[in-house]
Amino acid sequence: MPHASRMASTSIPVTEIPPPAQQSTLPDANLLAARQAWAEGNRHFAEKNFPAASIAYARGLQHAPHQAPLWFAIGAAASSQHQSRQAIAAFLKALSLQPTFPEALLSLGNELYHSGNFLGAASTYLRAIAQRPRYAKAHCNLGNALSGLRKFREALNCYRIALKYSPRLMAAHHNMGNALLKLHSYAQAEQCFRNALHFHPDSAQLHNSLGNALLKQEKFQQAEASYRRAVTIDPNYSAAHTNLANALLDLRRFAEMDHHYRRAIQLDPVSAGGQYNLALACLRAGNFAEGWQRYHWRWQFRDLNMQPRNFPQPQLTREILLADNLTGKTILLHAEQGMGDTLQFVRYLPLLAAHGVNIILEVQPRLLPLLSAEENSRALGASLVLAKGSSLPHFDLHCPLMSLPAVFATTLQNLPAATPYLHAPASRIAAAWKKFPRTHALRIGLNWQGNLQSRSNLRRSTTLQTFLPLLQIHGAQFFSLQHGADAGQIHAACLTDACSTDASFADAAAVIATLDLVITIDTSIAHLAAAMHRPTWILLPYRADWRWMEDATRTPWYPTAQLYRQPAPNAWPDLLKIVHHDLQQKIYAGSGSIAVCGDHRYTTSSRV
Repeated sequence: MPHASRMASTSIPVTEIPPPAQQSTLPDANLLAARQAWAEGNRHFAEKNFPAASIAYARGLQHAPHQAPLWFAIGAAASSQHQSRQAIAAFLKALSLQPTFPEALLSLGNELYHSGNFLGAASTYLRAIAQRPRYAKAHCNLGNALSGLRKFREALNCYRIALKYSPRLMAAHHNMGNALLKLHSYAQAEQCFRNALHFHPDSAQLHNSLGNALLKQEKFQQAEASYRRAVTIDPNYSAAHTNLANALLDLRRFAEMDHHYRRAIQLDPVSAGGQYNLALACLRAGNFAEGWQRYHWRWQFRDLNMQPRNFPQPQLTREILLADNLTGKTILLHAEQGMGDTLQFVRYLPLLAAHGVNIILEVQPRLLPLLSAEENSRALGASLVLAKGSSLPHFDLHCPLMSLPAVFATTLQNLPAATPYLHAPASRIAAAWKKFPRTHALRIGLNWQGNLQSRSNLRRSTTLQTFLPLLQIHGAQFFSLQHGADAGQIHAACLTDACSTDASFADAAAVIATLDLVITIDTSIAHLAAAMHRPTWILLPYRADWRWMEDATRTPWYPTAQLYRQPAPNAWPDLLKIVHHDLQQKIYAGSGSIAVCGDHRYTTSSRV
């Protein structure tokens, strides 16, 4: 599952500008013309008139074709116009004429870095450092390349060396702070950005990055102030508008938030981060028509680290669907994010099957036994269910699962909300009843933690300790639905371990089928239980994921789900007090109809 929003921030590569026109051993007939053209190019470059600078430098080369600094200047002007191929060719020519040229190596490394070739960039920066060991800019940019390779601790060392040789180098301070953010050292990152602002108080980028460090520490008002300072210094700073909107989201000032998201993409329409954040804001507000249309930007947003599948077959679009010529064709639907996302969006398969297509469903391996079970493949309309990594048979079209809402032009009014659309295999349910026979107590499943390898789960997860007050309630039998959790800890809490060693979700589904209620954080178990039409209480962080919208205690995605929201950031104990009270009321009511959602009551299966 993706974050509700992402902060926009990038490492700053340090660049070199063309050298001034120098004395030369050129023949007298060419010397004056070459130096005049070179100086003219430098004037244009300083004025940021890069096309004119390119023309002037090229004229100089006509008189001095073997001058490496002129080729370097040509490359710098091309780079400033985002003409990477021409820039690389010019820098390589300069190096062929003058192999010891650390500035050209630095600039060549920058081009490789911007193209995403971080390994090549790192190698090139190392060559520059070999030629000039105290070259602070090269050490700084080597840190950037290592950060691109996600070697953040090694990058920190590079930034420290750069600052040793150039203590006021803003980019080194800034990029060190960004590396600390990646290492979750938020307070250190904050101090790093503040140190840089001491030297560069009017840097919009530094104020923006300071806001990022503050936002990560949930200092929302301070973060807002930093972002506002950034956009005051530079009103056209798109990323700062996006991040200001992120802070306003946490401050629950939604109208202002929407304004700044839209201002960000007005300034930079191809900003994947801005577009993605606006998409989530629209979905959160129930504006599905716009939100799903913008959601495709997730593939371009580098922070999400999502790789699109590059199949030669076309991707299913709404236009293809409406052409109504799909009968008999085979479509591959492939999972793209977390297992909870897969469980939520397989609900669209019957809509697609109604168009006469053959569906191949590719899912995460742990979901395969559940979704390939006859009860589910038949209900969903999937001809074949495969695990990711399996060999794929022939297909005519493909579609990521989370693109289906856009294909079907999903709104709040036509959202496919009927449940159950997932079922536990009957044989496994029988085994679950045998393993965990019915008592007179209500059977309640608990899940408190998602996969902590995913950053998005850190905010959503809590600990077993948080749930302990529920276990003191009489009249209930509690089952742990936690996969992979420490079984000893579960047993010590007098909690029945139902799922910690389960290899697949099919076994978890079987246990859930025997329960009266599931109480869970926002994780895949929540989607599984609610998709099975089981009464489900979903405990949400203060800023919940976009799919749960704002403030609602109900969700259009799952009619049997009740949403509980933290009243303040990280307020798990306060939230559990509310859950504890409601659970006591349900048990004392002595009814089998335990799932009460607002003013609506959903009846569970009869107790036996």
